[in-house]
Amino acid sequence: MSYKEFTDRPGMRALNEAKDFDYTDSWVIEDGNIRWVGYQGGQESAFTKEDFGSFRLFVTMRITETVTPNSTHLAVMIWGKRPAEGTYGSKGFVSIIPPNTWMWDYRRDCWIYAQKRYEHNLAQEEWHEVEILADIKRGHIRTAVDGLETIDYFYQHDLKDLVAGPIAFQQHWDGIPEYKDIYIEVDPKDADKLLTVKE
Repeated sequence: MSYKEFTDRPGMRALNEAKDFDYTDSWVIEDGNIRWVGYQGGQESAFTKEDFGSFRLFVTMRITETVTPNSTHLAVMIWGKRPAEGTYGSKGFVSIIPPNTWMWDYRRDCWIYAQKRYEHNLAQEEWHEVEILADIKRGHIRTAVDGLETIDYFYQHDLKDLVAGPIAFQQHWDGIPEYKDIYIEVDPKDADKLLTVKE
């Protein structure tokens, strides 16, 4: 189920302009599209200027170039402290990698193994509609890709580690990512329901 039918519901708003983000000139943000145009071979993110704790996020994403398997990916990072001014690194964040149905812990530099993970062999080079449901009070993350539930995870460490912070859209290694049609709903009332997944 497409998330487009939910973008006008009360509390939902778009994050689609350059003024909504903190980023370097390695990114171009225009017409609701965030695209990497910088050097391939590093790691850098575009961060929302606003901080978020519990939320529902919709985003459409893809990588536009051939990528090195397991070295590059699309990622949305949450629950970390905003980096120092002028820096755009990943330290301290929980990284959600939707098309691959992976997660990474940048606090401990290790994989996160979700209690429930549903692998669907989704190609990163194709556009995918993603829904992320994050509840910081319980450390609960659920995701759906193209209407299919992919991750159901409860944070396994001290919940005090988690902080409301920016949402980061990552460029990783030699990938050229694009993110578009980004919408967010803060503190959703139906916080346990993925809207794009048919029950």
